[in-house]
Amino acid sequence: MNGMSAIYVPLPELGSPIAVGVGFVLAICVAQLLYRFFMVRTEFRRLKAQGVPIMSHSFLLGHLPIVAQMMKSKPRDLHWGYIPQMIVDDWKAFFPDCTACPAIIYLDVWPVGPPTVYTIDPAMSTQSIQTNHQKLQKVENMLRILHPLGQNLDILTTHGPQWRVWRSRFNPAFSSKSITALVPTILEEVVVFRDILRSKIGKDGNWGDVFTLEPLTTNLTFDVIGRAALDVRLDEQNQGPGRLQKALVDQLAQGVFEANIWTLPKRLSPIRWWKIARNNKTMRDVLLPSVYSRLESSMSTDPSKSKTIVDLAVQEFLQEDLTESSKVKVDDAFIDIVLAQLKTFIFAGHDTTSTSICWTIHCLAKFPSEAVKVRAEHDAVLGTNLEEALSRIRTSPHVLNQLPYTLAFIKETLRLFPGVGPVRGGVSDFSFEVPGAVPHPTKGFMILDAVRATSHAEHIWPRANEFLPQRFLVGPNDPLHPPKNAWHPFGLGPRGCIGQELAMAEIKVVVALVARELEIDCAWKKWDTLKGTSKDVALKETVEGHRCYQSGPNTPHTKENMPVHVRFRK
Repeated sequence: MNGMSAIYVPLPELGSPIAVGVGFVLAICVAQLLYRFFMVRTEFRRLKAQGVPIMSHSFLLGHLPIVAQMMKSKPRDLHWGYIPQMIVDDWKAFFPDCTACPAIIYLDVWPVGPPTVYTIDPAMSTQSIQTNHQKLQKVENMLRILHPLGQNLDILTTHGPQWRVWRSRFNPAFSSKSITALVPTILEEVVVFRDILRSKIGKDGNWGDVFTLEPLTTNLTFDVIGRAALDVRLDEQNQGPGRLQKALVDQLAQGVFEANIWTLPKRLSPIRWWKIARNNKTMRDVLLPSVYSRLESSMSTDPSKSKTIVDLAVQEFLQEDLTESSKVKVDDAFIDIVLAQLKTFIFAGHDTTSTSICWTIHCLAKFPSEAVKVRAEHDAVLGTNLEEALSRIRTSPHVLNQLPYTLAFIKETLRLFPGVGPVRGGVSDFSFEVPGAVPHPTKGFMILDAVRATSHAEHIWPRANEFLPQRFLVGPNDPLHPPKNAWHPFGLGPRGCIGQELAMAEIKVVVALVARELEIDCAWKKWDTLKGTSKDVALKETVEGHRCYQSGPNTPHTKENMPVHVRFRK
């Protein structure tokens, strides 16, 4: 055709071995889907028959119609953490036979996602992530989605003896004492962050141009974890995103949460496996020289002078070997695990702490009467001269522990804008014990701590939709005092987030350096004009009356990276 020879590719005949093999595989896949469909839908009917509160359930579609109806008027990028919150907000409509909001909510969105048990009541969260943490292991979905990052060798995905050994090795590095010692280092990186914000200030006291805040806080947290883990200046804030950040972010995108027929093309894609190998090589090339440098330093110098995360973990490792009178063996397997832990720490810092900083800055702007109290506390404790305050933090880092209202402000921010709660896999020998109700089984379910739903529930938090930092300062007899374990954005118990002290220290330092000098506020009108977003579209992309909400498919991020502008405080 058109002077070119047509290429003929013969298709396999109907009775050929290839066609038979393909048909056999497809038949098995269809049979598995039908079996899974029947088992999931039947289990929900069985639970309802036993007296477990179950929302109106379709045998064909499960709870997909309910979720579709809830999301119908919501932005497409809304984070899924809002789904259990919306159920709790309107629980009387979803559970008309109940006299109170259920402490446990079962949701059937298969095959879009796994059958899920949401814990709503703090006591239920305690049962799954604290009391029974050894019985309930990491769910396969989380192992699958994080496997490209650390090959499931890190403390975020391991369990049992391996998890206990490495958690104990890293615990000293994340203790309050160790984090306090790191504050001067954190301060150096936050000063860079503050100076970048200063460069975006408008002239003559006016607002500057609009820019997105989350990329700046992401670069900041990359730099902080680089210093904390390896004492290396990644300099992402001035020169990023660098090779490490690009590779890590792309690697996270290669994870697959649900193993089903819809994700099969991605799971089998040669391009995906090539990207995983490429990203792993890049991260290894960037991190390995620093790891070897810290290992050599830790084994040859005074241990008291070694303060990085890797240093302290290696010290624990060496002490274990000395105790066992065995030869120290830092082999390839050890290095692989250290690298996996580092990548996980960097992921947690860039993904959660960065957004928490954004939301704290957001709340400083949205709740000015509370921001005034924060600034007054800084004046009283750190002094009114900003440069002297910076010097005081540097020379006396423990002074950050003398800012109770600032801490309460951050806690209230994280109550309203939490990250993802812990996820576990249900087992046959664990059922939730709900007072006055039948046991709630977990086998075959993903157990998810619905931390956003819990932290916005009016029956748990009086005046839940108000921003009230004093909740965390009043005594137990005050109605605003949080119920036991109600505030747990970092999880609970032995498997709680190991980096929570570091995250809180970072946020405190950021607030101390920017709250009194700068005004940073969302600039949606400027952003919409810049992007050409119409008023109708802007109106649709509003949640609970706000353009800025938690969005994203996996962990919650700020809407469109939080467009803001900045000026000096008047």
